[in-house]
Amino acid sequence: MCDGAPGELLTAPALADLLYGGSSLPAPAATACVLRLLSSNPEARVLFKQTGRKPPVWVARPERDVLALEGAMKAAEAAAEALGAAAGALRAAAEAAAVGSWSPSSPPPPPPSPVSLSPAEWIEGPHRPFIEALDAFALEKATQAQASLATAALRALGPLPAPLSSALLGTIVGGAPSESSKSSASNSSSPSANANALRSPFPPTSDGAAALLSAVGFRPRLEIASLRRAGLTDDFDAELEAEAERLLLLSSSTLPSSSSSSSDVDPDARWRLDLTSSHRAFLAIDDASTTEVDDAVSVERGGENGGGAAAPGDSSSIDSGPPTAIWVHVADPTRWVPSPRHPLALEAARRTRTLYLPTGPVPMFPKALAEGLFSLSSKGESGGGNEGDGGGRTVPALSVRIPVLPDGSPDESAEPSLHVSTLRPVTRMTYDEADEILNGGGGGGSSFSTAAAEDLAVVGAFAAARFAARGARGAATFDLPELQVFVDLDEQDDKRSLNVRVSQLWAGSSLARRAVAEAMIAANEAVAVWGGARAVPLPFRGQPASAEFAAATASASDDDEGPKESGSSEEEEKERKKQRRRSEERQEMEELAAREREEGAAAAGGGGSGGRGGERGMSPAELVAAYARIFSSQRSTLSTDGPASHAGLGLEAYVQSTSPIRRYSDLVAHWQVKAALRQLRLAEAEPPAAAAAAAAGAGER
Repeated sequence: MCDGAPGELLTAPALADLLYGGSSLPAPAATACVLRLLSSNPEARVLFKQTGRKPPVWVARPERDVLALEGAMKAAEAAAEALGAAAGALRAAAEAAAVGSWSPSSPPPPPPSPVSLSPAEWIEGPHRPFIEALDAFALEKATQAQASLATAALRALGPLPAPLSSALLGTIVGGAPSESSKSSASNSSSPSANANALRSPFPPTSDGAAALLSAVGFRPRLEIASLRRAGLTDDFDAELEAEAERLLLLSSSTLPSSSSSSSDVDPDARWRLDLTSSHRAFLAIDDASTTEVDDAVSVERGGENGGGAAAPGDSSSIDSGPPTAIWVHVADPTRWVPSPRHPLALEAARRTRTLYLPTGPVPMFPKALAEGLFSLSSKGESGGGNEGDGGGRTVPALSVRIPVLPDGSPDESAEPSLHVSTLRPVTRMTYDEADEILNGGGGGGSSFSTAAAEDLAVVGAFAAARFAARGARGAATFDLPELQVFVDLDEQDDKRSLNVRVSQLWAGSSLARRAVAEAMIAANEAVAVWGGARAVPLPFRGQPASAEFAAATASASDDDEGPKESGSSEEEEKERKKQRRRSEERQEMEELAAREREEGAAAAGGGGSGGRGGERGMSPAELVAAYARIFSSQRSTLSTDGPASHAGLGLEAYVQSTSPIRRYSDLVAHWQVKAALRQLRLAEAEPPAAAAAAAAGAGER
């Protein structure tokens, strides 16, 4: 390796003599060359190791150490080359995606060569270690080695031109650059613009790694990294997808008997009320984009059977007679997921609910179940053409029967009842289609039957009466604007542009939305009252009256200087006065809002809701009064001890139970209600003598 013996200490002059002893180079120059060589040449440092600095002293390395260092250098060079190649490929793919999003009217810097790789191609290609490291880093599950590799790749990307960086950061919406991007591009000649002309949209962080993987096509462009880290995606584990497929096969009777279990048998089959032929129409009213159909309404007419529903298969009286009850039917996923210990139930508990995001829903159950087997609809589409035949298919449901008077208003003298039931698939109807019927438009020609339109009118009358009654009890019945935001990816013409659609919704201007909301509120109240009367533990929701209301009704003097209530502290008295002032201010605002409504109605010729009512929503004073009431409301409560009054809804009992496909607490309510119903039916079916003997036997044991 060298003439210096291993372990021999060598000074700079000694090394100069060793290397240049036979040359004509002067000794000082030779020593300077040695010092420069050992400080700048990696190969020289492989041969000699510095062991002292004053004076500088080196020692010749043994051959095995030299060979090891040379191998490490070659590995480092190969790693650097791989890093450069991976960074180049990732950068090219990211820039190509950004260029595809740029508007033709404002061209970006010269585009790179088109790069488009699928996730499989990235994994199967030469850059797999970097892709896997970036993916683990994005999920915050990377090993130390993976984290180092990922951060190195992110740093190696370097900054991008500002227009491309803006495109990748999502500031270009619908294929057009943002105003800030245009400004930075047009003013790039200024010093400040040059300083900001290059920036990186992919910082060396987990979010930066996630953004890069989305930009290059390895992950979906609209994926939200934080949700993926929490395991909240459209994808479910293979075991859960397999269970979903098994249930689908079981429901279609194509599953081998050896693959089924006792838990697959419907424990409520004996008591399911067959409503397939006793109701004229089962109406599911929702947004056109809804795919999880978990509730529907129907109208019972005639009432000749006393119990509210026609006998199974008897449809002799369903087309005649006044309405006797409104039925609210809720999807019954617990028919297939019978226990909280079921694997699908455990995953639903982890997810807690379906997330509705601008980029689309993240379901609580696998889509094949949420939009298929668990749904009340036989098809995932809207329109009057689906009149609920479903090709003979029936769907299980948990149904609530709410007695009504002939005019459709609630019959307060009769109690609601709960039933496990069987329906035929529902008739899908959008809110717009239902509004057309309720407003006297006939429902879009021949799309819907006369029976469906007549039954919908009964539900509308029921909802109007319920809405007025709840308002009289102090419910918060005001209408507030809602924003609906939808984001999707337009990949036409080799572009990957983000399309963002924003619309404002005034739900109170829709009779159909009010009809559905009131029907569901009535069903949830019925479940709570029924469960409370039978001591069934349910997730009862309540809301105390606001502190302002309590202060306004207190017996304390309205005069700030008046006497204190006996037993109250100075701080309590100050708080009471503050709440009274707030109540007075809110009352003044509500009076102003009422005057604006009256003036608006007069200006409109006495028709409509006045002011900015109807489709245009509320006046400014109404909005301020509504939000003031919201901000003064107490926090809602959740308890299994029993029903509690809900001031915001104007009810004495309330349990959320009408969305079991998309809300886990509703699923829990279904398990509890069905278990209680099962016990009641078993007790009714068991002869009294046998029941007494069973009880005595249990006591002896």
